[in-house]
Amino acid sequence: MAPQDILFTRCASNSSAGLFTSGKGARGTPLTREDLLAEFRSHMVLGEKRPLTALVSVSDRIVDTLSRALSKCRKGESADQIWIAFIGVPNSETSIYHHAEVLAEELEERNPGRFRHEYVFEWIIPEGYILHQVSLQTLINRGFNIGRYINDDTATLKQNIAMDYLYPPEDGYGIGLSLGPMARCFGARAPQREIIDRIIHECSYVLSVSHMGHYARVRYGSRDGPEHTVDFGYFCDQERGIDQALEWWLADSELCLDLKRHNEWVNDMEYYMEQEWSHYCIDVYEDAGSGLNPVFVTRRQEIEKRHEDIRAEIELAATELGL
Repeated sequence: MAPQDILFTRCASNSSAGLFTSGKGARGTPLTREDLLAEFRSHMVLGEKRPLTALVSVSDRIVDTLSRALSKCRKGESADQIWIAFIGVPNSETSIYHHAEVLAEELEERNPGRFRHEYVFEWIIPEGYILHQVSLQTLINRGFNIGRYINDDTATLKQNIAMDYLYPPEDGYGIGLSLGPMARCFGARAPQREIIDRIIHECSYVLSVSHMGHYARVRYGSRDGPEHTVDFGYFCDQERGIDQALEWWLADSELCLDLKRHNEWVNDMEYYMEQEWSHYCIDVYEDAGSGLNPVFVTRRQEIEKRHEDIRAEIELAATELGL
């Protein structure tokens, strides 16, 4: 993920309209402003009565998205069917999404501020912007303590994450090291540093910074939490601890060796799939009527299914490896 990218997250499950597509499907003409507002008016309807729309919503807050995933789990949805996705959009391409708060203001919504951290795409989130996705079950398998947070609403979740990972604000280096395992739960392919920075930002409230910038007054977990005065060196130590935790993990010799073997196997499987399609295309070319030949149609379907299974096997292996 480039530093200039904007990071969004999305939680979806079997009860959602789609992981990256809208309830009305993935294909449609660009919405006029009038149509966009009409779709968003429907989107604002809460609960089971919400009609299908052409919008796909995302959040700029990770803790909110994690809270939605936990809420779905509390309601009985299976953890292996609840997904958290990370979406990165370059700063130069902000026209592909809309700020929900702005739309709510145009519709004269009574409390547009509740949409401050929500954004919507039209029809589909383009594949090129999808950085990574991970199931709640995978987070649990990698050490995420769901029992600690399962009954938390968003505000309580922030308080408990702050208590577990950011408090007490005395040893900045130690705090940084403790954040490494949380990022590791999301996998090596996730934008780990951005995840950690966002969690710190969302669970910390800076009240003021000294005139010379030597220290800050901070509250962790909520705006009403206990106040702490933290010097600038603490934040530097925290950054150093985060970098060290991620470096230790990603530079681990066993992980590097497993990753090398995994990549070699993936390359072999991709070569196999390319060769299978190549042989199929040659056979189709040599038989002018093959496009309508049931034998070739069946063969193509078998290849597509076999390759789908191979890709699923590759993804499973990557997840088990910690990617």
